[in-house]
Amino acid sequence: MFSKSLLVVGIALAGLALAQSGPSAPPNAHALIGSINLTDQTWICAGPVSLDSVTVLIKSVSVDAIHLDAGCTGTIGAISVVQYRLDGIKVHTGAHDLSIGGGSIRCLGHDPLAHQDGIQAMGGTRVTFFSLDDQCLTSNNAALFISEGMNRNGLPTAIVCDSCYLAGGGFPVRIGRSLSSGIRSSQVCPGRLGAILISRAAKDPINLNTTIGCRLSSGFSASPW
Repeated sequence: MFSKSLLVVGIALAGLALAQSGPSAPPNAHALIGSINLTDQTWICAGPVSLDSVTVLIKSVSVDAIHLDAGCTGTIGAISVVQYRLDGIKVHTGAHDLSIGGGSIRCLGHDPLAHQDGIQAMGGTRVTFFSLDDQCLTSNNAALFISEGMNRNGLPTAIVCDSCYLAGGGFPVRIGRSLSSGIRSSQVCPGRLGAILISRAAKDPINLNTTIGCRLSSGFSASPW
């Protein structure tokens, strides 16, 4: 009887150990997967992602195309933004360790009073855009604008466009109050006022292996000006 009791206890303990030490969860087990396709609606990333693509067209509603908000982390294979009204992508405080593998941004119009950027990074940490074709040609500011927001909720840190093409705005690349942020191995097509504007408020800005010049792209002129 005693030996049978020990056997039952042993089996129970073994089952408990197996339940506690079962297969470990894969990274980003709860990450959003697949593809996103929206029209006239902002896509908001506020959690882990492992997406193949995000496609957003904004034509009839005055909203930004994509918000990368607090909690947004992981990978997006490619983004495709066509914007007629406001900003292409906004990066906010709390977005972190996010990699976007490529894609395009096209700004084809903006609202009369809009301050338009292809990408406006007001916060975030370790957000990288790779091989992004960002032609925000109707921008009245920049294709890539990195600068802490007016409320100073968080300093943009390590926000980088790597191997990108950037066109549009007075200065297609503007790096303001930020830390270790900017462009790497990218090509910038000069705007009305120049190619790159780096503020004294930028700490350790990144501007490495940059090429200044415009290239032809299907449906677009070599220079927006």
